[in-house]
Amino acid sequence: MKPNDQFTLKIQIKDAVDVFGLSAYIQFDPEIVVPIKNDDLIQIEDGGFLSQDNQQITILAKMLQGSDDTIVLGCSRMGQTNGVSGQGALCLIRFTVLPINISDGEILTNIVLIKEKTKLKNSSNQNMPYTSIDAEVKIEKEIMATIELIVGQK
Repeated sequence: MKPNDQFTLKIQIKDAVDVFGLSAYIQFDPEIVVPIKNDDLIQIEDGGFLSQDNQQITILAKMLQGSDDTIVLGCSRMGQTNGVSGQGALCLIRFTVLPINISDGEILTNIVLIKEKTKLKNSSNQNMPYTSIDAEVKIEKEIMATIELIVGQK
């Protein structure tokens, strides 16, 4: 990976039961990586987990107002429907690596979930307990960084 290369951050979930949506705050080092934007909105894609039964979803990501290092994102199933269970990607966010001096195999940065502000909801709009594993961004030929949410643990 070289400066100006792009990579994908995947927000992954496992051991999920009746998940309806996620509102998350994700922090990164803006001197090393930046999210790809279209105007004020950050490029974010459906990871397929919430829409696995062809249910429509809504998904949005933007920079936290007044911040250059925090993304606020939301993804949710739409309408009166059940949540989904299993494992998979909730969403995908693209980043660009900025020009810095680094070596292959070196850990470039961490991208972290701000746990105290992040909410995972079920179809009854109740908060769900989870643990998270933050993403390490390493310099390799190709990278997909992953933040993992494990449902049912705190």
